[in-house]
Amino acid sequence: MKVCLLIQDPELAERACRTLDAGVSVTRAHSCEDLLSRLAGSPETIAIVDAGLGGGPWIDCFSAEEMESYAFVVLAPADAAAHEVLTWLRRGASEVVLESNLPELPRAVERIFSARSETYRAGRERERLIAAAHSARQQAAAERRFRDLLEAAPDGIIEVDQQGRIALANVVAAALFGYSLDELKQKRVEDLVPPQYRDAHARHRHSYQQQPATRPMGSGLALSGLRKDGSQFPVEISLSPVRGPDGFRVLAIIRDVTERRKEEERIRAMQERYTAELAAKNQELAVRNREIERADRLKSEFLASMSHELRTPLHTIIGFTELLLEQVEGPLTPRQQRFLTHIYNDSRHLLELINDILDLSKIEAGRVELKLEWFDLAALIEEAVASVRPLADNKQLQLSLDLPPALNMRGDRVRVREILSNLLSNAIKFTPEGGRIAVSAASEDPLVRFAVQDTGVGIPPEEHASIFDKFHQVGATTKGVREGTGLGLAITKRLVEMHAGTITVQSEPGRGSRFSVTLPREGPAEIKERKAVLGRRQTPLVLVVEDDAGARELLATYLVPHGYEVVTASTADDAIAKALTLRPDAITLDLQLGDEMSWRVFDALKQSPETQYIPVIVVSVFEETQEAARRGVAEYLVKPVSRETLLASLERFVPRSAAAGARSVEK
Repeated sequence: MKVCLLIQDPELAERACRTLDAGVSVTRAHSCEDLLSRLAGSPETIAIVDAGLGGGPWIDCFSAEEMESYAFVVLAPADAAAHEVLTWLRRGASEVVLESNLPELPRAVERIFSARSETYRAGRERERLIAAAHSARQQAAAERRFRDLLEAAPDGIIEVDQQGRIALANVVAAALFGYSLDELKQKRVEDLVPPQYRDAHARHRHSYQQQPATRPMGSGLALSGLRKDGSQFPVEISLSPVRGPDGFRVLAIIRDVTERRKEEERIRAMQERYTAELAAKNQELAVRNREIERADRLKSEFLASMSHELRTPLHTIIGFTELLLEQVEGPLTPRQQRFLTHIYNDSRHLLELINDILDLSKIEAGRVELKLEWFDLAALIEEAVASVRPLADNKQLQLSLDLPPALNMRGDRVRVREILSNLLSNAIKFTPEGGRIAVSAASEDPLVRFAVQDTGVGIPPEEHASIFDKFHQVGATTKGVREGTGLGLAITKRLVEMHAGTITVQSEPGRGSRFSVTLPREGPAEIKERKAVLGRRQTPLVLVVEDDAGARELLATYLVPHGYEVVTASTADDAIAKALTLRPDAITLDLQLGDEMSWRVFDALKQSPETQYIPVIVVSVFEETQEAARRGVAEYLVKPVSRETLLASLERFVPRSAAAGARSVEK
């Protein structure tokens, strides 16, 4: 037992200590705060306090809560009134001992200690009983929860003991094998195995007990279960070892895979059918490729023959006509001069047409190689303008230039001159007398740009994309007739693309036209890099940018069987990132990506040196053809787009691979 004294009178404190039994541990506090601190550190200690503590009523030193929390014995004066003693007891004192009856103090302490010990034991027993009841409730709730989880599982679950008896099962397992739950619990696990596998299953079960591990059962094997009615069904089983009070057990999770096996068989049959069809298509494609190669060879031979057979007599006609017009052999009458002039002009025109056809044929066959060199584009423009100025003067056209002092670039000087000549000739041809033609150029590193603008008849917006097609003519010239073969702009566009550049048009009927050409200032690096990328690929890579999953799958389905590899993107940021990383050979772009119009994607692609030369084909429900032409879109297709239309568009920019086996990648 422990007591702590708080008595002001030293003599009374000494007497109280002598009165207490020798087995009592006595300490002394020096103040109320000190006493409370000691009691808080040792709650079982009994406090003995002086009734006159602090010069006033001792009860004023402690709160009611403190009095109830600890045991107090009050040493009262011998003359203490009965009502004072009663007040002390009501306030929480455990005992009151008069100073005149000090020998009673040990018995009072003993009574308090005995009462507190009994209360403590009763409290501990009560706590033990409450804890046991709580544990029992928790265990019952856990068992109910476990059973609920067991029955809620979508798969069959059984627990098997070391002898192969089924100790636990859920209703799903019972339903899988056609038993009631009680019937299933009376079975051995081998009763659920087809007869031909039972002996082997028993051996495997024994082997599993020696080396237990959580794993699938029979990896790589086709497992079957046996129902009560004798029918068999395919299953997948996962095993887990369980060690508990009842010894070693195995938990098996069983899944009926009948429907999945049927679906796998259906898919396998489809794959075999598609493989056979693909092989046939590949064979057909190989035959067609050989036919195309033969047709291309025959076309080349024909064009070479035509070049010789037509150019030779034309050369003679033009040469002798020039000699006659020079009147070396004698004077000509005005009528004879007029006739010979018609012959000369029409012969020259016919020669130009033949040259255009042969040039386009060579470009499409890939037999035109660029001879790259550094040259001054501004000087080349002045040279080209000077060559057509007499034609402009004949129509009283005002021809102006806006050029920097020097504009160096690397490219094929002859082919760039041909681009300029075609654009200038068209401007003169389609601008009425008294009109204006302006030629401008500027450097926008790493690009150079030049433009030819006129006040001619203009081009309808719906014709902006098709004017670059072969043999396409928008309408009559200012002379009221159709001139040429419609190959000039087709050749121009292909020459621009050979330089890894772009050509765009802005035009409206009656308001003239503006053709703008953008070329890389250091062309060879970009061209070599692009050829290197294409050379490493066995199949052309197309990036399909489309936010609708169904539309993405449709476009990929169109392209993959025809020799293209497809990668998809569904957001603007994803499209830009993949274009920069993968450098595809072409991009199909939907203008509407979620809530965002994707001109941002197009602009970002054209502003980046790594992607600005990749042809972009817009595939959209919006009819933005005029804006597309202004921005330099390679081709604009309005949904719905047929497979043939999409393939034909891509073929113009990226020839499809002759080899099959391309793939679609959803990234």
